[in-house]
Amino acid sequence: VLLDVYGINHDSKIWKNPDKFCPERFKERKDNLFDFIPQGGGDPSKGHRCPGEGITIEIMKAGLDFLVNKIEYDVPDQDLRYSMAKIPTLSESRFIISNIRQKQC
Repeated sequence: VLLDVYGINHDSKIWKNPDKFCPERFKERKDNLFDFIPQGGGDPSKGHRCPGEGITIEIMKAGLDFLVNKIEYDVPDQDLRYSMAKIPTLSESRFIISNIRQKQC
């Protein structure tokens, strides 16, 4: 089963201005069975979600916290175009970070 993640993430019925980077849209996020699907979508009472989803979400939070609050790095110019015909897709230059260092308090 393949999910159209790009389509879900760019659906104007779900997201206001879906093509705009707007992380604050998640600040007051209300749960919806299909707008955030790290382990699958659907009603948990009907068995369509992974029991490990809560752990997955916590791991995602920890990883994001590390990238945003614990380290600094440079993102050099690169080709971030990607193919909509490949599964899974990667940007042409992948995603390169350099000069990784611990963030100073």
